[in-house]
Amino acid sequence: MSGGAARMPLDKSRIQGFGSDGAAGNSESLKITTCPQGHRLASWQAKQGWCDQCGRRVLKGERVMDCRQCNWYLCTTCCPQPGLSSASDWSSGGIASALDSFALQVGDAIDAAAADMAEMANDVKDFVVEAMGGPDDEESATEDVGRQRTHVDVGSLQHRQAAVQAISSFCNNYPAARVAPKAEELEALWDTCEKLGTSPMTHAIYEQLSYSSGEFEWQPRLRTLYILEFLYAKGGHAKEIAVTVGNQTDGLLQPLLEVQQCKTKASKVIVLLLGKAKATEAGIDVTPEMTKAEVPAATGAAKAKSQAKAKAKAEPVAAAKK
Repeated sequence: MSGGAARMPLDKSRIQGFGSDGAAGNSESLKITTCPQGHRLASWQAKQGWCDQCGRRVLKGERVMDCRQCNWYLCTTCCPQPGLSSASDWSSGGIASALDSFALQVGDAIDAAAADMAEMANDVKDFVVEAMGGPDDEESATEDVGRQRTHVDVGSLQHRQAAVQAISSFCNNYPAARVAPKAEELEALWDTCEKLGTSPMTHAIYEQLSYSSGEFEWQPRLRTLYILEFLYAKGGHAKEIAVTVGNQTDGLLQPLLEVQQCKTKASKVIVLLLGKAKATEAGIDVTPEMTKAEVPAATGAAKAKSQAKAKAKAEPVAAAKK
């Protein structure tokens, strides 16, 4: 080609993924403009809730494309709006929840790695001590402490995994015609989890409420709310778990007020765990009934088992007072 030949103009529309006009045209053609009932969506400043397509958490005041008639809206990820920066997504509840879940998973991995490293260090020390002819009393005491710490770390991780499995199984397995759990089901869950400790149980319930499993159905969340009310009514160690969960999952309980099937139970649990003041701030009309925790009445064998367990716990206390 000669130096004097005219250069062909660059056709940017044929270059995909680098500010091309063609990419913009494709995104416009896929943009959702109506709700499932056919009503046209309009830009709206949302109340706190969840995107009805991807389930991402939407904060109060965030712009969404909304159908007021159906109370149905889409976040800026599912339905971008002209003039809104995508950078705002990084402050959204969906990203925050994902980061929380990632932090929990990283924490689990660190716990497991720390336990493995401690155990390996003890094994190496055992080998060196044997080669050197045996430790003195001070070294022996240090070794015992190291072994005990390793045992505690591994035990805590096992308790956390057991709690997650028990809570997840309870919340995600239920009869099709009855989501609300029976008293005997709640008692059986407590029998399984009673000795696992406050931290593992709090972690397991948090995971169930935070959507970290990728499930967005309302039924598991409703059963989780029943668990919290049951633990609060149980008193003692169980109540301590429920209150701890309430303090750590404030931002996860309030969005359930927007879910019609969970609203009544979520309102009551928020009153019990967070108090009347925060419940009122969340827009809950607090009634006297909400301040009393209730547990489904046990029947038959479950009732007899519960009474026998309570009697067994009371007998040592009575004997000690004599």
